[in-house]
Amino acid sequence: MNPIDRLPASRPARVLALDGLRGVAVLAVVGYHLFPHRLPGGFLGVDMFFVLSGFLITAHLVRDADASGRPRLAQFWVRRARRILPALLAVLLAVTATAGLLGGALEVRLRQQVLAALTFSSNWYQAGVPSSYADRFEAPVLQHLWSLAVEEQFYLLWPLLLWLLLTLTRRTGSQRRGQAVALLAVLSVAAMAAGHVGGASLNRLYFGTDTHGFALLVGSAAALWTVEVRLRTAVAAATGTLLAIAALPWASPLTYLGGTAAVAGATALVVLHVTADSRRPDCGRSPVAIALSARWLRWAGERSFGIYLWHWPVIVVLLQVAPGVPLAVAAVPITLALAALSWRHLEQPVQRVGYRASAQRVAALGRRSGLVGVAVSTVVAALVSASVTAGIGNSRDHSALQVSLDSGRAAIEAHRAAPPAPAPAPGPAPGPGPASSPWAVPAPNDGRDLTVIGDSVTVAAAPALYDLLPQADIRARVGMQMWSLEKRIRDLRRAGTLRPVVVIALGTNGDFAAHQLADAIGAAGPGHRFVLVTASGPRSWIGPANAKLRHYVRTHENARIADWAALRSRVPDFAGDRIHPGPRGGAVLARLVSRTAASFYTS
Repeated sequence: MNPIDRLPASRPARVLALDGLRGVAVLAVVGYHLFPHRLPGGFLGVDMFFVLSGFLITAHLVRDADASGRPRLAQFWVRRARRILPALLAVLLAVTATAGLLGGALEVRLRQQVLAALTFSSNWYQAGVPSSYADRFEAPVLQHLWSLAVEEQFYLLWPLLLWLLLTLTRRTGSQRRGQAVALLAVLSVAAMAAGHVGGASLNRLYFGTDTHGFALLVGSAAALWTVEVRLRTAVAAATGTLLAIAALPWASPLTYLGGTAAVAGATALVVLHVTADSRRPDCGRSPVAIALSARWLRWAGERSFGIYLWHWPVIVVLLQVAPGVPLAVAAVPITLALAALSWRHLEQPVQRVGYRASAQRVAALGRRSGLVGVAVSTVVAALVSASVTAGIGNSRDHSALQVSLDSGRAAIEAHRAAPPAPAPAPGPAPGPGPASSPWAVPAPNDGRDLTVIGDSVTVAAAPALYDLLPQADIRARVGMQMWSLEKRIRDLRRAGTLRPVVVIALGTNGDFAAHQLADAIGAAGPGHRFVLVTASGPRSWIGPANAKLRHYVRTHENARIADWAALRSRVPDFAGDRIHPGPRGGAVLARLVSRTAASFYTS
């Protein structure tokens, strides 16, 4: 029997385990955004949401159609609006007001983001906007609304398509209907896979409704298709989903070549199992249903919409205003508190009594508060209105970090176009300790004997480096990591352009193995000296990366440490990510590199 057929036609009992499954999904997403390197597959929680939405919406529409002879579309859309709009509008109001007060990266493309959110087109907006490297550090504050846009497009179109499907298959039963919807899901999965094989942008594949709508369709097919899911199968499906959440990275080819679809299918099996289990006389006997019915999971699941809406703006704001505070310690309680308030005072009242009655209750509360309450409310409304206006009015297309990186790239390209200075040959090997013999090459007062290899921090500091060391050869690229250093050094050596002092400024983008640094330095050949610049910023991998740099310097006489991490207090103009320096910070870094390189020449 189809799980839908077990539900009464009037109003079905709430399946507690599905609330728990929502809780798992939202906690996976929040965990991914807080600890992307420890929970690389947490983004799959969105697909779990999609499956649940497809299943429940389709079940509801079919039940309505069976009871009245046709889906009650107007009532369905009104209920969806009551469920979604109050919380969404509250978040948009809070975000734009906060952007008006704080400015900074919160204002980047804010006007476009708000417009996309209000028109439920955030996914297509993000699919069409070229990804910026700066977005990795200063991500758009409304970036997470792409999934809500996909769901809203589904809510708008699917009831009409389902009505057509029910009409055409009136005599064939739910089995054929489920097969037809499953075929649509397969086509969407194939579109994502074909796009990946064809080299399409990951943003286009991930955010596109056509290429990422299959999870909603999988849930819909599960609601229509008669399938009996045994306990062993449900346990395997749940285990596979948790393993994918723990191990499948967003950018992995497997994600786009069926991995995400497999998680959607596994989630649908769990949904079918716990739904059927809840309708048996011995309800709650399934270990899967018992685990998912845990009170704390159900609490999170009931408030999952608010948690999802609030968590990302909270994270983005905290990264800007309190970068030194452990993110999870601050973001989690703030998010849960906002979601709980939204659930109790906004979402539930509107769902129960509608917009008009809710507004009347608020007005009655204002009348009871007297003149003082009215005055306070008026002042607060005026301040919020002014902040919202400022946030929207100050919206800009590029962040300060992106402008800094663009300026650094331009400086590097301009110097690369100029005739290169000849690379001096390496001098004799240094003697023991820091008091080594002088080189037979000029001291680095103009940088002519320096090759600087770095990542985006070096790109941002490039104008300042050229001001102090105009003849330096800067080979910096955003996103560069230690694993590519050996090849870069070998290429420069073969071309005869590797200079006697090699400055290595990597570690911002990830940790590395000690042998990768040693192999890269060995590829330079004898006679070269190395300045190793520590990374600096609030990232979990920077401490271990710097420890390897310092260890190498302690055990090798041809290397010096330039401790950029120790100079954080002297940098007044870090970008909002607290990693990339502005012009004054770039000057601090340039002096540090010059002074450390000069130490090789002292006797």
